[in-house]
Amino acid sequence: MVAEKEGVQQLVQYCYLRFGQERTVQMLDELKELGFLYATKAGISIGIDDMVIPATSPNWSRLRKEVVKVQQQYLDGAITNGERYNKVIAIWSDITEKVADEMFKALEQQDKEGVINPIYVMADSGARGSSSRSASSAACAG
Repeated sequence: MVAEKEGVQQLVQYCYLRFGQERTVQMLDELKELGFLYATKAGISIGIDDMVIPATSPNWSRLRKEVVKVQQQYLDGAITNGERYNKVIAIWSDITEKVADEMFKALEQQDKEGVINPIYVMADSGARGSSSRSASSAACAG
């Protein structure tokens, strides 16, 4: 997939250098429309069965205890409300990233086995963000 992305980047650069900004924007709009056309023809959609539950599950009770500990630090006056907020966000962001990584590894394995998973296709394409962002969103939604 990396080679394909580099090819598109080279195409955009070539078009920009050869034809200028206006024609490059037109070409990109036409390329987007072509992508939508074939995505529609492929009939790829995302369903609940496409979600991959990672083999390892977070220790939710430990995470809740960490959050309670941070809350207690705030109530004891040891940290400010802003610090409390940032620490809680860091705890949940860390676990969300770990779950997303595990999910993406499972999706990659499926891909190597020849299973087409639309979540992996979207995440690996780089559309609307990185694979981590896409997988994180999917993992949090599940």
